[in-house]
Amino acid sequence: LGAWRRDGSDLCQSLLRALVSCGGRFGSCAGTPRHRESLVNAVEGYVTGGIQGKVFHGVRATYASDDAEAERALAAIESLPPGALGLHPSHLNALDSFAVGTIRGLANMSCPGHMASAVCDVVRHLAANCARLRSWREEEERSGASLGAGASRDDVADGHEPAPAPSTDDLLSLLVVLVAKARLRHPVSLAMYMDSFHALIGSQHVGEIGYALANFYGAVQYARSEPMRDLLTEWGIHLAN
Repeated sequence: LGAWRRDGSDLCQSLLRALVSCGGRFGSCAGTPRHRESLVNAVEGYVTGGIQGKVFHGVRATYASDDAEAERALAAIESLPPGALGLHPSHLNALDSFAVGTIRGLANMSCPGHMASAVCDVVRHLAANCARLRSWREEEERSGASLGAGASRDDVADGHEPAPAPSTDDLLSLLVVLVAKARLRHPVSLAMYMDSFHALIGSQHVGEIGYALANFYGAVQYARSEPMRDLLTEWGIHLAN
């Protein structure tokens, strides 16, 4: 990946210098950081989109065995009850059609920058959904009601516990379940490709996008980890051959 990344970076730098040297409106990109950042994003998208077919094919070939292992694990994880991952069933309400559809369509996007932005959108969306669930829980606690679907004051009186609100620590588990529900193909290759190529000369590897990609990569790696295999075995779920 390092050699491909260096070649891609050289292409981006050459195109960027050529555009800035044209002057005119491009000339402002030399001295205005905001303008330069916009041009860098456009250049990276153009270059990485042009080489994506060849590069991503190579990445998939490199991580083929890891992808196969991760896909088997994710198929098995679909059968795990939420509680096995420390989640309440109500937490799965955060995994709506937008989140599932976006993750499922990652490989169809035109460049790694768009993929990384989509993952960032999903992580932001999950965080917002979790915050919304927490807000509902707090409001219902104040009113003496339960968060559980169909629960009433009588349910609470009968000893039914209110559903716990999801915390930020639940994000990784939710991402694992989300990738499993999306039945994502080539999950390891996608994680490595996005991480290595979404920002060749820019600074988008830090900040919100960097955080989102780190969580996505962590979810994929956790899905194929030994602790996850042990958890699946504990619940009597076996990986397909």
